[in-house]
Amino acid sequence: MAEAIVAMRDAYAALSSGTGSVPQRASMQSEKGVTLLMGASFPSLGLATKIVSVFPDAQPAIRGLVLVLDPETGAVRATIDGAALTAIRTGAASGVATELLAPARARVGCVVGNGVQARTQAIAIDTARELDRILVVGRDPERVARFIDATQPDVRAVLEPSGAPRDADVICLATSSHTPVIDGTTLRPGTHVNAVGSFTLEMREADVATIRRARIFVDQIEAALEEAGELVHALEAGETRAEDWTELGAVIDGDASGRSSAEEVTFFKSVGHAAQDVAAGARAYENALRMGLGTKL
Repeated sequence: MAEAIVAMRDAYAALSSGTGSVPQRASMQSEKGVTLLMGASFPSLGLATKIVSVFPDAQPAIRGLVLVLDPETGAVRATIDGAALTAIRTGAASGVATELLAPARARVGCVVGNGVQARTQAIAIDTARELDRILVVGRDPERVARFIDATQPDVRAVLEPSGAPRDADVICLATSSHTPVIDGTTLRPGTHVNAVGSFTLEMREADVATIRRARIFVDQIEAALEEAGELVHALEAGETRAEDWTELGAVIDGDASGRSSAEEVTFFKSVGHAAQDVAAGARAYENALRMGLGTKL
């Protein structure tokens, strides 16, 4: 995870530099789920493409494949499990945001959601900050128990969603919910929120109160306007303005400031970007070569 966080720093810096070729993500909706096609090329990162399917009722819900390509010839260098890489790089994105935006005193984390994405969120924020405990919010005791067993940090179950966020310094939302899963009026001053589960205009993990209270950070403003349901909903309600949003890469490059005070509420919305897959795929490929891992075809 520590290496993945470094890779995501590189990805966001490259994304905000505007030096890459990044076509619009294609989405194919079917009766049971959605399949996404994306890819990108960056001089500083490399070249990769990904296909990923999200079928909420399936087990696992997320499946996919990443192809790492040679930027000189276009030849396939590696094929990588897309679900695993997506979970790791999405967690690492929240890790970067937490490093940059969460209060230095953060000791309590909270993850809303119990799936694979939620697990890497917990690991990432625990990597970015030395947390004393992580609360996990869920309604199904069995799923919560499995989540705790599979997650390394000190995790304590919280079965009522209204009881966790008010106690947390860093909150991660990792659900596919179409209705908000937190109440922004209960957030403590200084709270940082990572929202990574929703990726369509119909999905909303955070409520308008959260958006109203927070300073907003995103992967990319253009992508957020296309896919960040909670932000677009608040925008249409007149509770936020896109010109006030800050790209995470701009903070990394020093072109924009991060947290402005200990009391400020910060909100990072990630809808996912192909630059993340390029950076994470390249790092995984390099590590596999160095460590003698993987299967050569």
